[in-house]
Amino acid sequence: MLLSIILPLAYNNGLPYVREQGLDVLIDSGAGRSYLAQAVLDQDGPLAARARSVGAENSCEAAGLAFPGASGGILGFDALGAGSSFELTLNELRLDETGSPASSVVLTAKALGTATAPYPVTTCEFYGALACEVDALVDTGSPATIVNEALATAAGLFAIEDAEDEQGTTTTGLGGAATALRRCRAAGILVGGSVQRPSQTVLVGDLPQWAALGVASEPACVLGLDILGNAVRAARATAPKRRKTRGERSDSVLSAPRDGEEWGLEIT
Repeated sequence: MLLSIILPLAYNNGLPYVREQGLDVLIDSGAGRSYLAQAVLDQDGPLAARARSVGAENSCEAAGLAFPGASGGILGFDALGAGSSFELTLNELRLDETGSPASSVVLTAKALGTATAPYPVTTCEFYGALACEVDALVDTGSPATIVNEALATAAGLFAIEDAEDEQGTTTTGLGGAATALRRCRAAGILVGGSVQRPSQTVLVGDLPQWAALGVASEPACVLGLDILGNAVRAARATAPKRRKTRGERSDSVLSAPRDGEEWGLEIT
């Protein structure tokens, strides 16, 4: 039997949020770890329960973290990927505990750099005057796709120079530091070896967090919702293994993603 949690999803500034205890929780697959506001963790709402089930009940206040726009914190890959699959649409978040495995493997849970919690990674090919293949971080917590200067150079991406670009674009990380970004155009992007995105504009800049992920000097990419699209589904290739305990619901399977675990990715 398929066990699912289906929650209303709302977008603000291009980012997906679920409200819990009157607070906005960002649905952020690009975060390896979840951090929820203490007011969310103190109650037994569906997101708090999901995080608690895999030991991901990290408090924003205890960690000294604040997430702009996300008053309730972030639900990261550790809790999002605890079941057989998770899916975002225009108005719903679906968390499946059990279900059919992915039909094809294009996503890998991978611990990057100094991180201990794995991130969802898929292969992308960028085409400009040249071509470059990169392991891209699948990030529902980013409205835009961002690549570093090394990838822009390796793929020969085409610079965009117009009035909008002259005004400049910045992104702000967890530490509050702003990173300047410029716009470039890719003639095409191939996601996961099968989904083509022709003529795409991406942002280019060297994000400080890439050093912690071990990709400061090599091609790197955060694959945002502009490329992922309006419907994103990630499913494990094999059901998570568990140890059944006394009184446990027999059809419930929840465990955080493991380093090296294979997943499927469906985008439209």
